[in-house]
Amino acid sequence: MIIFIDTNVLLDVLITTGRHSRPFSLSIFKMAHEGKVSAIITTQSIIDAAYVCSKLGFGEIAAFKEAIKKIMSFITVIPIDNEEIEMANNSTIEDYEDACQIAGALLSPCNAIISSDKKFKTYTDFPIYTPEEFCGIITA
Repeated sequence: MIIFIDTNVLLDVLITTGRHSRPFSLSIFKMAHEGKVSAIITTQSIIDAAYVCSKLGFGEIAAFKEAIKKIMSFITVIPIDNEEIEMANNSTIEDYEDACQIAGALLSPCNAIISSDKKFKTYTDFPIYTPEEFCGIITA
């Protein structure tokens, strides 16, 4: 199974406090690291996560870069490129960042999207799970 990881799931892993989905997101990253699932994340998610972490004061940029380097060793990073931007531009999704992420997922070889953003389920009929839902399904 190939999963598309949304920015908020990455933030669950990078930010150690105040993230209710963190244990489930960590489990998903562990599954990817162990090769139990294949995972995809966008360049946009990494950039957005860097911005959020810096604005919230979570650690030094060097620590962020090291964490991303480790993540990139077992998660495939895909670009948000012309095709994804065009798809987002033609989308009815009002949140542009979400539209780009959905486009990235739909144009990738993934089988499901993992996101804590409840709005994602209203955007498409594509399988979308919260980290907790996905962990329940994959371990059942």
